[in-house]
Amino acid sequence: MNVVRAVGLAEVVLGLLSFIIPVKFYGFAMKLFTPDVSPPFSMEAVIYTTLVLALPGVVLLLNGGALLVLSSRVSDATGRASAVGNPPPEAPPYVRTRHEILGKEVYDRRGRYYGRVIDAEVDAAGEVKSFKTRRSDRSFSFTAEQIESSDEIILVRV
Repeated sequence: MNVVRAVGLAEVVLGLLSFIIPVKFYGFAMKLFTPDVSPPFSMEAVIYTTLVLALPGVVLLLNGGALLVLSSRVSDATGRASAVGNPPPEAPPYVRTRHEILGKEVYDRRGRYYGRVIDAEVDAAGEVKSFKTRRSDRSFSFTAEQIESSDEIILVRV
């Protein structure tokens, strides 16, 4: 979030600096209006042009402010601002286990194919409690007690 905060701050500073152009333009254009000579454009044209020149500054300020608010809310939600490049926190074991079991093929000792694992229920310790497979239009459910082996494929007792 430090990078997001830095970009937001840079955009706010650039937004403030970009207001120099419309202010300078307005000051110069107003000097052209003297009681002796009237310029070939109206006062409305000066105001509209000044507003158009100020639009990039407004956009930069709004975007920079939004990035600053976002970075502060995210860092408050996580309790700390994480720096870019730091590895994500280690996933809980049940997430790794569930991820590892999904998609594996399931067979029994006789070589019957039950399909691939499409869903798995695991506990907080990372142990598989049950899982479901699908083959064609049929689905099968198995419990952890039915698993005999789970290397490259899952071998179940039926």
